[in-house]
Amino acid sequence: MSVVSGIEPDDVLHVPTEGGNRLAVHLHKGPVATAPVLLVLPAMGTPARFYRRLAAALNSRGLNVAVADQRAHGDSVPTMSKRVDFGYAAMVEQDLPRVYDAVHHAFRGSRIVLLGHSLGGHVAMLFAASGSRPVAGVALVAAGTVWWKAFAVGPRRLGMLAAITAVDVVTRTIGYWPGRRFGFGGTQPRTLMADWVHLGRTGRFEPRDAFADLETGLGAMALPVLSITVQNDALAPPSAAEQLLAKAPSAVVDRWRFTGSSQLARPDHFTWARFPDPVAERVARWVGTH
Repeated sequence: MSVVSGIEPDDVLHVPTEGGNRLAVHLHKGPVATAPVLLVLPAMGTPARFYRRLAAALNSRGLNVAVADQRAHGDSVPTMSKRVDFGYAAMVEQDLPRVYDAVHHAFRGSRIVLLGHSLGGHVAMLFAASGSRPVAGVALVAAGTVWWKAFAVGPRRLGMLAAITAVDVVTRTIGYWPGRRFGFGGTQPRTLMADWVHLGRTGRFEPRDAFADLETGLGAMALPVLSITVQNDALAPPSAAEQLLAKAPSAVVDRWRFTGSSQLARPDHFTWARFPDPVAERVARWVGTH
C-alpha cells in the first residue's frame, strides 16, 4: 500500500477527543462551499493521505471531502504504541461525534455523507445507525463483514477462519496486533482486534464497552446506502458485502460492482483508490440522486 503525495489538503484539523487524543481530519474543498461533504473513514491501518486521489476525484465532481485519520494512526497523535488501546466503541461513540462536529463546522450548510472503506465501512454503518448525529447517507467501498461464514465454502472460508484465529492468538499473546509483520492491518490495539475477532467468529457487532446496542441500531437504520464491491477483492467479496447490508434491512440500498477500467484492469481491495475516477463518478451520481 502506497501513500499518495502531491495532492495536498486545503487544511488539516486536529480534533481533540477522549484520553488526550487528537485526530487529524484532512479537508479537501470542492468548488461549492455548500455542496455535500463526503466524510471518508479509512481502512484498518490506512492513513488519510492514501485517499488524496479519491478526494481530488470527488472534488472535481463538485463534492467537498474530509478524510479522518483513525485514532493513533496517520497524522493523529499520540501515535500507535503498545500502551494505546481502543476499539470499535471508542471510534463510534467518542471519536466520530467529535470529528463530525468539526467537519460540520468547517462546511456549514453542507449535508454530511459517510464513505467507509473496509473497516471504515463498519464504523460508518455503526455511527450512522447510532443516530447521534444526522447523516445523509452511507457509501461503502470494498466493505463487508469479516464473519467467516460469509465467505465462499472452501479455501476462502477456511482461510478467513484461520486468519481470525491467528489474529486472536497473536494479539492475546503479545498484547497488540503487529500487522506490519504479517502484511495485514498495520499495528493495531488489542481491543480493536478483539472486536474484529468477535465479529469474525459470530457475525455480530458487539464491541467491548459500547453504551448502545449497535446491532439493534443497524436493524432500525433507514438511510440511503451505496455498496460498491470490487472485482478482485478477496477481503470483501460480494457475499461479505451482502451480509453487512443484511444487518440494515430498512436501508435504501444501491449496489455497484467495479470491474476495472482502462487505467486499472484488475482492481482489488486497495488499488481501486489509486485510480479512483470510476468509483468517484458512481459515488457522485448516487449523492446527486439521493
